[in-house]
Amino acid sequence: LTLTVNSFIHGCASHMLSPGGRCFTFNATANGYNRGDGTAALVMKVGNHDEERYAFMRGSQIGQDGRSASMSAPNGPAQEKCAWGALREGNMTPPESTTWECHGTGTSLGDPIEVGAVRKVQTKMKRLEPLLIASSKSNFGHLEGSAAAIAMNKCIMVVLKAVCAPTQHLKTLNPHLDHAAFDAVYATEHTKYKYKQGHCQVSSFGVGGTNGHAIFWGEEVQPNVDFRKVFLRKIMNSRPPIITDGTDPSSWEFGGLGYTAKPGESYRVCLERDVVTGEETVSFERELVEADPVEFYSITGNHNDWTEDRMLEGNVPGLFYSEIPVPEGGTLEFRILVEGDSDKNIGPEETTAQRLAPISGPSKELRTSWLISGTPESVVRVEFLSPMKGLSGSQTRSISWLTVSE
Repeated sequence: LTLTVNSFIHGCASHMLSPGGRCFTFNATANGYNRGDGTAALVMKVGNHDEERYAFMRGSQIGQDGRSASMSAPNGPAQEKCAWGALREGNMTPPESTTWECHGTGTSLGDPIEVGAVRKVQTKMKRLEPLLIASSKSNFGHLEGSAAAIAMNKCIMVVLKAVCAPTQHLKTLNPHLDHAAFDAVYATEHTKYKYKQGHCQVSSFGVGGTNGHAIFWGEEVQPNVDFRKVFLRKIMNSRPPIITDGTDPSSWEFGGLGYTAKPGESYRVCLERDVVTGEETVSFERELVEADPVEFYSITGNHNDWTEDRMLEGNVPGLFYSEIPVPEGGTLEFRILVEGDSDKNIGPEETTAQRLAPISGPSKELRTSWLISGTPESVVRVEFLSPMKGLSGSQTRSISWLTVSE
């Protein structure tokens, strides 16, 4: 954490900080780094720990520049030796590298030397796909003491998502970068791995000549997809359900259910993708739900101690009714049973005194009921209409009541 201005004064005096306040890593305008604030931590355990782990640390190495042109001057051969040490410890070859997280401070001298060391390591064997190169310094600056830790955490996130995070502020490649005959891509946008697993290697160098390199392996973690939310989002983003043009409904354009759809009908929503254009279309297929016809309905409530009384058939097909005296308390509470079966309750979604409340059931767990207030001993006629005479949707059923005698 930068708590005083002293570090900025010292960095500016030694021409290490960028006057622009950014890390232009790999860019032609690289002129120093920018200080960043932050800390990082990670937990390392020995063993598999498959249920807990995010990644494997396959190998690591620490080295020293030794004698160099100056204390802060980077040493390419020492960096190359450090990377080879980590590869040998991980028992792997250079082509197995997927992403290389460079130290990448954004200096005109340091970036070319580091990329040259990476090139010498990677050109020893032929690669099947380009190496992805990036640097976290352009994302959140140089954290000094926490730079290596935050870069290691970034590597873990990279292998978890199987995506190389981009390098910011990279517009024109530094002409001093030695990348001839080097199959590599300097990522300027999110770049997906070719496979669902891979390695991310990270380098970190100290101003005094200490070099460090670590290799992480991981596989892409796919979160559980809420297909209901995804599908609802697609429907909400689709075109309007109907476009009326003219007086003939058959010539109208329908994005939803057709104009011939009737209440109580069930439809399957199908999502189809054109393999050529990638365009997605939503269609609706009617489902024919066959249900055993219901012979009769019964009514149960506080008027009959929640036993069942068979309802009479009305003059209209699907209409059932029953005349019930209001209990002494002045409130009639009831619900409907399918063929007198207490495991097939029909009632409102919530206990209510409204006739137009949505109807639920039949269900064994349903315990809601309709409420009617009236004078004790007055007679109420309850009518239940189920036109399809089957276990149909709540849109086709209705309940009503009226007082027939006081």
